Amino acid sequence: MEAKKPISNQQTLKFFEDFIRKNETQDFILKSRKIFGIPSVGIPFEKEDKQVIEDPRMFGGFRYIPERLFKVIGKSREEIGYKPYDACENFVKKQKIHSRTIVCMLRLYLIFNQTISTEIFFDEPENDLMWMQHLPSELSAFTKDSKEELLYLYEYMESIAKKYPIVLYINPHASRRQISDFISTNWSYIQEHKTDKQPNFNKVRTKKNLAVNDFIYEHRHLPLKEIGSLGIIKFGNSFPDQGNIGKILSLERKNRK
Repeated sequence: MEAKKPISNQQTLKFFEDFIRKNETQDFILKSRKIFGIPSVGIPFEKEDKQVIEDPRMFGGFRYIPERLFKVIGKSREEIGYKPYDACENFVKKQKIHSRTIVCMLRLYLIFNQTISTEIFFDEPENDLMWMQHLPSELSAFTKDSKEELLYLYEYMESIAKKYPIVLYINPHASRRQISDFISTNWSYIQEHKTDKQPNFNKVRTKKNLAVNDFIYEHRHLPLKEIGSLGIIKFGNSFPDQGNIGKILSLERKNRK
């Protein structure tokens, strides 16, 4: 029986759908494909790709590149190495987003030109809103007798704190109800530590809104009245009126920057 996944796992996918629409992200994709010799529209996503990425032993195929891509670009795996992954990782960090999942999804988008919504597996329960670790196991990798290791431990914890500033230490003997009650009772403490420096993975739009906004943005060269007429044909009478079309265009230009 497949384990139930937290609803928080879905937020990264929604966040990515917005992220991939930004002008800077699209520019990065086109330039990177040119650098690595990947076709401008990517390559088709096949059944074998899905099988590899969904295999828990591959941890979401974190650095997966299909063998057939090397034939297309005329270079060996040794020549390409992890360069596409590293390029995506550097770009995501430049956007001040700390997310292994976003890096992985961006690399897959770079190759396949589509959002791969399959589950990304990790060796621990983790997503972009929460992360669960076994503290003794983490500490066992370091020794207090080495200044270098203690410094690395500090840097490691400091990097985690940027994304997960609130830590909850749980005694395994605590009940689910007690844990839930403790979080609920101390919710104000969690909220006090929100900052604009942390990307808000919950601040995302619905797929329907994204589709409507994409349609309006793609037809931005047309008069608002004509966009409205075409939109009604495609989406029905719920399509925004001319006033709202103008507002959406303004917001889309801002969001994509």
